[in-house]
Amino acid sequence: MPRMDGLAVITVQLAISNTLSAYSLRDLLLREGEFNVVIVDRPDPRLPGLIVVEAGSVGELLNSEDPTRFIVITRGDTDELSRLWRAGFHFVVFDEDFRIAYIAILAAKQRFLATMRQQRESPMHLQGAASGLRGPFTLSDDLVDQEVSRRSAGVYVLDDSHDILSFHVAYVGSSNVDVNNQLHVHVGAYQRFMYEYCPSPRVAFEKECSLFHDFESQGNLLHPRRPSQSGWQCPRCRLFA
Repeated sequence: MPRMDGLAVITVQLAISNTLSAYSLRDLLLREGEFNVVIVDRPDPRLPGLIVVEAGSVGELLNSEDPTRFIVITRGDTDELSRLWRAGFHFVVFDEDFRIAYIAILAAKQRFLATMRQQRESPMHLQGAASGLRGPFTLSDDLVDQEVSRRSAGVYVLDDSHDILSFHVAYVGSSNVDVNNQLHVHVGAYQRFMYEYCPSPRVAFEKECSLFHDFESQGNLLHPRRPSQSGWQCPRCRLFA
């Protein structure tokens, strides 16, 4: 809800078993003046705002419609990290230092506010004919294999909404080798996909960069990475200059 000065106040539910860390994190957030912080035993995903939760409690939340609202604290098990990432929980931090969770919450806040602004304004849609992308298609293993039948470098965009009339770009990705294989990684976490074959890994990288800048999708926390020692340049910014 808005503050008197017009800035947004975001509710943060802290579901952390370490009481000292929970209260220390709460105090840090309250100093910002932009958070309403509540310490809870079990988070309620029906309430708007952000949720900080330990990885062991995420199981029942895996079907959340908006996993980007969650900051998940984990001990760093590789299989667990992979499972969380595939399910769309991209704000994942290790439990050694509650201050890292604090930084993740600030980042999640910016993403949350951007999403709210996008919902209030006209949403960004992607027109396949204009972009060169094929689709949209339902993101399932069978349809990926049916529609993306060639082994090739390529780019893709993903939609996690249930709006069947428009495609809302929620994630942008690419593959240097096999775009079909990379799309399978996201099955279960997103609803639909569009894709394009690319003649080379470099073209795939440049196309991914352009889509990243065009849509500022909420699932992409970082600029697309180029292969090490490739010297490739983003066509839209000077990040690698």
